[in-house]
Amino acid sequence: MIVGPTKTLFMDEISTGLDTSTTFQILKCLQQIVHLTEATIFMSLLQPAPETFNLFDDIIFLSEGQIVYQGPRDHVLDFFECCGFKCPDRKGTADFLQEVTSRKNQEQYWADKSKPYQYISVTEFANRFKSFYVGLRLENEVSVPYDKTQSHNAALVYKKYSVPKIELLKACFEKEWLLIKRNSFIYVFKTVQIIIVAIIASTVFIRTQMHTRNEEDGAIYVGALLFSMIVNMFNGFAEMALTVQRLPVFYKQRDLFFHPPWAFTLPNFLLRIPISVFESIVWMVMTYYAIGFAPEASRFFKQLLVVFLVQQTAAGMFRLTAGVGRTMILTNTGGALTALLVFLLGGFILPKGQIPKWWKWGYWLSPMSYGFNALAVNEMFAPRWMNKLASDNVTALGVAVLKNFDVFPERNWFWIGAATLLGFVVVFNVLFTLALMYLNPLGKPQVIISKEVAREMEGDQEESGKVFVDEVMDLVELNNLKDAIVGLPGITGLSREQRKRLTVAVELVTNPSIIFMDEPTSGLDARAAAIVMRTVRNTVDTGRTVVCTIHQPSIDIFEAFDELLLMKSGGQVIYSGPLGRNSQKIIEYFEAIPGVTKIKEKYNPATWMLEASSIAVEVRLGIDFADYYKSSNLYQDNTTDLTTIIGAMYAAVLFVGIKNCNSVQPLVAIERTVFYREKAAGMYSALPYALAQVIAEIPYVLVQSIIFSLMVYTMVGFEWTTHKFFWFFFVTFISFLYFTYYGMMIVSITPNHQVASIFAAAFYSLFNLFSGFFIPRPKIPKWWIWYYWICPVAWTVYGLIVSQYGDIEDTIKVPGMVIDPTIKWYVQHHFGYEQNFIKPIAGVLVGFAVFFAFLYAYLFFNEKYAHK
Repeated sequence: MIVGPTKTLFMDEISTGLDTSTTFQILKCLQQIVHLTEATIFMSLLQPAPETFNLFDDIIFLSEGQIVYQGPRDHVLDFFECCGFKCPDRKGTADFLQEVTSRKNQEQYWADKSKPYQYISVTEFANRFKSFYVGLRLENEVSVPYDKTQSHNAALVYKKYSVPKIELLKACFEKEWLLIKRNSFIYVFKTVQIIIVAIIASTVFIRTQMHTRNEEDGAIYVGALLFSMIVNMFNGFAEMALTVQRLPVFYKQRDLFFHPPWAFTLPNFLLRIPISVFESIVWMVMTYYAIGFAPEASRFFKQLLVVFLVQQTAAGMFRLTAGVGRTMILTNTGGALTALLVFLLGGFILPKGQIPKWWKWGYWLSPMSYGFNALAVNEMFAPRWMNKLASDNVTALGVAVLKNFDVFPERNWFWIGAATLLGFVVVFNVLFTLALMYLNPLGKPQVIISKEVAREMEGDQEESGKVFVDEVMDLVELNNLKDAIVGLPGITGLSREQRKRLTVAVELVTNPSIIFMDEPTSGLDARAAAIVMRTVRNTVDTGRTVVCTIHQPSIDIFEAFDELLLMKSGGQVIYSGPLGRNSQKIIEYFEAIPGVTKIKEKYNPATWMLEASSIAVEVRLGIDFADYYKSSNLYQDNTTDLTTIIGAMYAAVLFVGIKNCNSVQPLVAIERTVFYREKAAGMYSALPYALAQVIAEIPYVLVQSIIFSLMVYTMVGFEWTTHKFFWFFFVTFISFLYFTYYGMMIVSITPNHQVASIFAAAFYSLFNLFSGFFIPRPKIPKWWIWYYWICPVAWTVYGLIVSQYGDIEDTIKVPGMVIDPTIKWYVQHHFGYEQNFIKPIAGVLVGFAVFFAFLYAYLFFNEKYAHK
């Protein structure tokens, strides 16, 4: 902010989370900038130490929406002394100002004890300031009109951005490259994922078992092409988490005119091209000849081009989804829905001719339809397919395979598909740029309890037979807000300091014997901090122990503690012992060290202590304070068609399941953070909480499954029998449920939902490959059949197909077969599904749901990431 040409800076609570010494150093630097460059800085601070407060030239004192004082800092105490109030010697001026206008705290500062105290309101203070000499001088200054002849065009800004656009673009490229290096783990993980899946694919579709004899063999090759496209499509899933994570910083920089949105998009897009090229080459080198695609070099490079374009299209599509969604929950849900539509309308789950006419436009807008056509045409127009005849002894085998999948049997469709994919890449990134340009952040996700739920959460927290909640509310001065809605931070509901007091109250209401607090006063003004610490002090006086870390404590807050544990960088203790009255003990300890500067009068002991024990002082004195402490006397006292319908069922269940998996992850991650805090307070243990979360998902998934089953079952036109509908609903319900539990389990083994999203996506490709749809079970090599039996999606597809088609004796036409087989026979011999296996399927699906739920509860119970 300072590097730019800005002459006026507005800063709000910049010291939150910093200690007093660091805050003083920052403010000292800003003071020098103001004086040297004649800049203006308007700043609000929380709990400023006296030495920090003394750095300011002027202050504006606001209370209840009125200006009580505005003018030089040196005269503010004079004004209040004129009003009859005096700041005590061991009281910081800022803390005094916070309390002198408060009805509850004003009396203690009444100067003339011989006269009766009379409360002076904020309005009266404001009126008296107008007659005070500082107020009169201010009024005289603002009453003089500005002389426009003194203005100059050089003082005006005519450009939106302070530096040339090429420099902005260069800076954004450097920033993007730095972020790529910092996130190198993700890109290495994605590459390793590609390598592992490529090895699996090349051993499943192994060339020794891949033939080019008939249409059925062609279908296997098409399945391999589809899997290749899907793997590289899912490879772009990580873009959603990475983009959403960066949006808050981007929005701030955009609104401050650091750079235009296109300067963010271009590096984001261009620097990922080499990564995508490398991943595409790795995939092609490991799969193309191992699977046994057409051996011509030209077809290898053509397929490489399409795979690369599919990766870029997917990355752009998911990046756009993140730009529109803007939060992890909306983005994950929107990403799963987008992927579902792209796949269903891509021409391979539902062939082009079987897509309803009112959805035909979706086929032409789906990037996957062009990718599928390009890949299929490239392979099937190879000489080994075109030099053979299909089962009708008329059509070329390659053309017959293309027609079976409703692919355009024309050579030029490779270039049409590739060119269109390139167009999608451009369009998606342009739309992403427009989303960045015109959309604003939606805000952070919060755990919100509705009024309906709140009404059910009733009861009394009692201690020794009396209501304890009211007592705590009174302690933290929240009685006047007891019926208020918490709301969203910075938007609605309670203010920041009220939220902080509420958080402390929630912990106190559990009546713990020991309390650990991490910066309870950060983000609060002096009065609110004093209220919190007064509450803590009262809690200590009841016999409880409070261990607290605190930043920027005022003199009053610092001396409210009984003992101090002070550590240097590296965790070494340099003081542990009593503070003493007026911090006398610690002052005596450090002043006893030869060379340490004595504390100044009215200086904050906390600030002096940090300065006296700094690394610079250690170097200057040639002493290690940790070693000095260990050698002191004080130390001695202390001590982690059929296929189409099947494909439609498979795709719908899979992608709705993935949507459940993705959308539950950020919610569980947020609630996990809340849980660890509440568990530490002794509210409840991990197991009941985890079980409650597991059970709470069942009603939602049940309603979701009922709606899904009624709509899909009716529209697809399955046989309306109670038995078949029940099995369809049951398989759908359990599948959605285990996907939800799978997402929860993934969160429990990862530190955050961004990593969980990437980790979960790594298994989606394997779920696709071994589902039994792209390559039927009888065609899976025997060395991989074990994974088929442990793949949950394979059991879902098994259950859906067998429940609807396992007993149908109608005949169907199968390419390459002279006699039309029955559906039952085809299901049994092509897919390897047995109709009488439905009950074991149900048991296994329930087992998967229970297994994922159990793992989630078990891992949650171990609290692996509680320290996060």
